[in-house]
Amino acid sequence: MTIMPSADLPDQLDQLAKMLRDLTLMESMPRLQLSSTSEREDMRMAIDSGIDILANLKSYRNALALISFLPDELLSDIFYTVMIAEGPWSQGWCRLMFVCRRWHRVVMDHGRLWSWISEGNPFGYKFHRMKVWEKRSKGFPLSLKFSNKQITPLFIRNSHRVRLLNVEGPKSDFIHFFGDIRDLPMLESLRLSLRPLDEQPATPIYLPSFLVQGGVPRLRVLCLEDVFFESGKQLQVLANLTHLELARRIENIQPVLPSLRDIYNTIKLSPVLQSLKIRHYVRISSDVQHLPPISLPVLRLLDLNMDIQIISSILQFLVFPHTTKTSFIAHSPTQHDASYIQGVKSLMIHVRRHSRHKDALVLRSANIDCGIFLSFSFSQNDTCPKYFLGSEKPLIHILLYPASQRENRQMIVKTINALPLEKLAVFDATQVTCNNIEPDMEPYKQQFSWETWRTLVRLLPVGITIRIGVNNAMLALLSGAIDAMKRVPDTFPSGRRLKRLHRQQGVGSLPLSNLVLLASHNIPFRLHGTVDTSDQERLYNGLLDYLVKYRDLNTQLKPKGRPLEALSFEDLRLPFARQFAERLCEVTGKLSYDDILWDPVEMRQQVRRLRKQLRRLRRIHPELDFPEDNLNLSPLSSDSESELESN
Repeated sequence: MTIMPSADLPDQLDQLAKMLRDLTLMESMPRLQLSSTSEREDMRMAIDSGIDILANLKSYRNALALISFLPDELLSDIFYTVMIAEGPWSQGWCRLMFVCRRWHRVVMDHGRLWSWISEGNPFGYKFHRMKVWEKRSKGFPLSLKFSNKQITPLFIRNSHRVRLLNVEGPKSDFIHFFGDIRDLPMLESLRLSLRPLDEQPATPIYLPSFLVQGGVPRLRVLCLEDVFFESGKQLQVLANLTHLELARRIENIQPVLPSLRDIYNTIKLSPVLQSLKIRHYVRISSDVQHLPPISLPVLRLLDLNMDIQIISSILQFLVFPHTTKTSFIAHSPTQHDASYIQGVKSLMIHVRRHSRHKDALVLRSANIDCGIFLSFSFSQNDTCPKYFLGSEKPLIHILLYPASQRENRQMIVKTINALPLEKLAVFDATQVTCNNIEPDMEPYKQQFSWETWRTLVRLLPVGITIRIGVNNAMLALLSGAIDAMKRVPDTFPSGRRLKRLHRQQGVGSLPLSNLVLLASHNIPFRLHGTVDTSDQERLYNGLLDYLVKYRDLNTQLKPKGRPLEALSFEDLRLPFARQFAERLCEVTGKLSYDDILWDPVEMRQQVRRLRKQLRRLRRIHPELDFPEDNLNLSPLSSDSESELESN
């Protein structure tokens, strides 16, 4: 495709040149001759013509760009890709309209760009403008996302071409949403989240029957939140799904939940399932004891949040790739009792079988969180994402509910032993903010005590890096780690497996080598915006004491006198870490602050060089008033850093 200049372009250029010559001639004429009305009108017409000529020249210049040689069809596909990459529900892609006239024309003529309609795309709640988008879509399949019933007429008018439907809002606004519709022939994705308002007790919201009776033949994605099936047989009609999400979040709703066999039959009819999420949507049943296994070869995400017995039952018949991201949030079906521990043991049998397969990914990082729960996350990357933060999910996530510190330790042992953590390098405990060992605390509300840390540290591989904040949990961790190292026997432990691990890695004798502290994660600083000086000094003095004990400890893998291999401070916002730098350096192999290595020898040499340079400048330029030597400050303090940079 070749863009040729317009045939009128040379004439327009000649006309523009003639206008410029006339304008120059008129500038040299006396001012009085320009006062007539006819001449002012001629000037206005000349300016308008010149503006049009310049606009044509700019259009021709844009036409010479390489992207302008693309046909309109290919250019519109590029625009659609940009829109999907930025988020089809956002309005950022609309700026493409204002690049040039051709792009504006292509965007306005491409109906697929206008087929993603929501209340906030991009006109907020100005529903009359959605009609403009509806008109510009030109019959393309529509994707609708809204939470206001005022858009219902738009859906009714275009039900025959709705491809994606995402509805979230109160039940009262959408009780008659589907109206007399009996089929949605183009619907591929359906997401319904309808919550009751001011209804005590809340009545269940049921899915319209036509949606499960052949009215949506192209349905592949089904996500229901607090929307239920009238019977389990309706769920079994669904087939060839790629994404299935069923969630019950409102506890006072008591619908007839599907049984495990209903879930089994539904999954069996969808062999290409890519994601499966179920949250408190299944009732316990005893009819799944000997069900044949179901293989899901393309499953990428398995998220089960329900009673621990149901999770174990689902894992009995489900076979999925070892690269699948899994999340198990296991609840107790009744009041917490000893059966919950047995359920955890049963769950870990399945986790062990899945994670220790030869095709499973190697776990390199872990994250722990605790409170009234115990949460573990594991990833094959160097950094493990936190499950509750961000869109990225870890490879394995397990959340349990211990009732005491004793159960906490039991679950830690079962979880760690079930996973292949021989290559684990980073253990992130920054979410553990304090140890909460006050006498008035309920046992199930306590966080990690030093005994719990001792149990955990003994299970970790040698040379691991632990990340934690500067708070009471840091002291509890160090106390538990040192106590675990003291308890290492001189002889091999009992048990064939423990002996083998002890010979290969020396498990328990050196569980900690690198410690990373995030000083800004201090609770008083983060929550109240103030720093308790006495509390900070207590924490850093405690850190020094434990590092001295670590250095003087003598174990099989760490001889007496060898300090902690590395101590790092990251995200540093408190001044106390640098005030203790010299003392910390004496009991640490390598000390760094925000990736700046603390090297006293190099720092003293740098101070000498600066003093020598300052004396030289005073001798050469005596007229300048240089400050007196004040280089005795810590090289990592704020004053000395600015001085070093300025020199």
